Amino acid sequence: MSGGQIAALIFAIIFLLAGGWFLVLGIINPKDSDTPAAVFLSYAAVLLTLAGGLFWRARRARPRRMSGGQIAALIFALVLLLPGGCFLVFGIDFATRGPDPLSLGLLLIAAATLSLAARSLAARLFWVAFRRPPNRGGPADAPPP
Repeated sequence: MSGGQIAALIFAIIFLLAGGWFLVLGIINPKDSDTPAAVFLSYAAVLLTLAGGLFWRARRARPRRMSGGQIAALIFALVLLLPGGCFLVFGIDFATRGPDPLSLGLLLIAAATLSLAARSLAARLFWVAFRRPPNRGGPADAPPP
């Protein structure tokens, strides 16, 4: 399986989980809630469509082998970016509810975590995960071994 196929599968699974969650929220949405069910269902439709496209991309991509180190680097890069993204989402959520000092703290932690992850290790890990392996063959006009 190639690196592009693995990345497409990872993001397809993420979109599938999020789309399924919005689908459930749209179905069980009470009549007196602030957000209409159509909003949740439209989010679900978009996310599930993206997931389907990514699953198709993973199936149709030209295979390019990835080493075990590249796969591990890709997984660790995603794991490093997850906490910063969670702090960012919760910080924005608390900030939109009203003035709350907790939201500023969460947003500062998110900025520090994401900048550190993106600047140092995650950027390096993404580079390792998606770099092409060096050409191990000889010149094009060399006789076969």
